[in-house]
Amino acid sequence: LAVNDCGFVPICTTGNDDGIIGYTMQLIVPADSPVKSVDDIRGQTVTLTQPGSNSGFKAPLVLLMQDFGLQVERDYYIRFSRGHDASIGGIADGTFEVAAVASDLLQRAVDRGVVGEDDIRVLYESERFCTATLGMLHSLAPALADSVREAFLAFDWSGTGLADEFASLGADRFVPVSYKDQWALIRRIDDAVGFKHEIEMAGAE
Repeated sequence: LAVNDCGFVPICTTGNDDGIIGYTMQLIVPADSPVKSVDDIRGQTVTLTQPGSNSGFKAPLVLLMQDFGLQVERDYYIRFSRGHDASIGGIADGTFEVAAVASDLLQRAVDRGVVGEDDIRVLYESERFCTATLGMLHSLAPALADSVREAFLAFDWSGTGLADEFASLGADRFVPVSYKDQWALIRRIDDAVGFKHEIEMAGAE
């Protein structure tokens, strides 16, 4: 949305030597669930977070349909939890059969001791999505744009608040990103659900 409607140019996101940290969409089930594969979702109820969420709503619906041929109401049913923490908790205590959540939020719930790692099993994991992306306006003078890009990518996190904030996620630097590559899956999902890239301006006719 920022790129298409506002002229935003992504520069970097958080990462490490291995590349982008980001997050994935994970389909999770209780550890002792009889659901062993994505195909076993047939006849089950998949818990989503809320409409508009990428990992908790759009991504699971699109990927289950496009990659596995599973269609809502025909092959499985849906319910809403209203949030990732509620979905994670409902899987951990066996209330929900299958849930779609963001991998980073699941990891944070485990780190906080909200759920045990052994209480949940990951059934499926998507490609990685970017998060915490930094960038600039497309109309900056070329020399200034180059300087901004260099400043981000050369920035040393050592001893900074950034290092403390993202240490638990394994990030220790800014790594470059490409709209063409890193947002390809987002575009596929938005295209499939007919998402309209448009910002509603207050007071606009």
